[in-house]
Amino acid sequence: RARRPHGEPMSTARAGRPTRRGDGEHAGLRPERPVELGARRGLPDHRPVTTCDPEALLVAVFGGPEGPDEVIPFLEHVLAGRNVPRARLEVVGAHYALFGGVSPINAQNRALVSSLSERLAIPVVLGNRHAPPFLRDTIADLMGRDIRRVAVLATTAYAGTSSCRAYRTAVTEALDAVGPGAPEARFLPPF
Repeated sequence: RARRPHGEPMSTARAGRPTRRGDGEHAGLRPERPVELGARRGLPDHRPVTTCDPEALLVAVFGGPEGPDEVIPFLEHVLAGRNVPRARLEVVGAHYALFGGVSPINAQNRALVSSLSERLAIPVVLGNRHAPPFLRDTIADLMGRDIRRVAVLATTAYAGTSSCRAYRTAVTEALDAVGPGAPEARFLPPF
């Protein structure tokens, strides 16, 4: 590990430049340089990442059915644009019968939001990619509450196309769907 001349350890930010830990940077993000939300990895450009304090935290999650009648619509939403036979949807949907048609991750996500709400001085809200409450509805609600800056926590621990990129794209599309006046969004780094 590299050391500064006076013996203080250095860390390397994503941009490859050495930074001192504790100087206001988080996971290599450079707060003094706004970056377009979609500028990395060819994502659609949307809103600049801001350095301002967020007024709310949006916990962006995959989502899941809340009952047996929501299983097939949920799977259709997840697989939109893919040619998956209805019979296959029903086979996969049968797995949810083991849980009464309710995805077990839903309760865990609500518990996460509740726990964060107790610890943070800003509103913490849940937005799903594939089930109600959808991201666009949650963002529209934030806009209606006059929230202009939101931090986004995607509940995916790994960076990649089907994880972080999918969440960034989903939030960007939701911001576009809400239209002018939608809050600025800043993604927190993967955990």
